[in-house]
Amino acid sequence: MNCVHGIGYQFNCPEGLAFNEETLQCDWPDLVPTCNAEGFLGFTCPTTYHPVLGFPGGNTYYRSPSDCQAFFVCEKDRPRLFRCSKGKAFNEEISACDGIENVTGCYVPDSTRSYTGDYNQLRLSN
Repeated sequence: MNCVHGIGYQFNCPEGLAFNEETLQCDWPDLVPTCNAEGFLGFTCPTTYHPVLGFPGGNTYYRSPSDCQAFFVCEKDRPRLFRCSKGKAFNEEISACDGIENVTGCYVPDSTRSYTGDYNQLRLSN
């Protein structure tokens, strides 16, 4: 809830952000004292060897296990959620968003293949 000129408005933080009661604004979940970032985002930063990225050190990047467009940046071993632009998917080999055709294991669902508009539903293939 947000209040402007005495009128209450329901306000939801953008995806991946949590409301910070101390600053009264949306913030990264790991910066909100009352928020468990891992529980909020449903992702825990790995602390073991990763076959592509090696051992964690500094910021590390991981594709979401359920959404090819989403990825997590682990900053100080705490996750932050990011999303690639439409039509792109996160490529772990280059740690960046890339054309879906370059990302192993991702596809556009058949229901959107003939659609020329917004490709927001990129999925992991089985």
